[in-house]
Formats: sequence, C-alpha cells, structure tokens
Amino acid sequence: VMHDLRSPLLSLSNVAQTIKHAANGPTSSTTPETLRNEAEVLETNTNLMEHIMSDMLDFERIDSGRLILVRAPFVMAKLFRDALSTFKSIASSKGV
Repeated sequence: VMHDLRSPLLSLSNVAQTIKHAANGPTSSTTPETLRNEAEVLETNTNLMEHIMSDMLDFERIDSGRLILVRAPFVMAKLFRDALSTFKSIASSKGV
C-alpha cells in the first residue's frame, strides 16, 4: 500500500514543482499546454489516491465481513492512459 501511495505522491510533487516554477514567469517548460497536461496528471493522481484509500477501507470491510462485491465494467484503454499519466512524470524526472 505504501508503494501504491508513494508513486502518485511523487507525481503530485513534480506537478507542484512545475506549477511553482511557472509562477516565477513563463518559460519554454511552462507553456499553457504543459500546465494543462500537468493539471491532468494532478487530477489523475488525486483520483488514484482516492481509489487507493477507498480500497483500504474495503479491506477493513472484508475483515469485518461487511463487504458486498459488485461486478462493474471498465474501459481498459482508460486504465492504461491513467497508468501512463501516473508514471510519466516520475519517468521523465529520472530521464526515462
């Protein structure tokens, strides 16, 4: 669980640094498109962390016997896009 929270937090930290850098004035790395992309990363990772916290609460429900499972469809392409968005910032900061 800690690793699952750490990755989105690192992405959020990178987004915060980009926004802070942009507050000092426009540069080639802080174009409106870049900031829009960073906002999307922020939104994706915030949602991811919300889901992780929800999953942790579900584990508590499982332990107490109060969880009811419901099958639900999902879009595989969105899952991959979200995963890419989560790790893109971290990979870029490491030169990958």
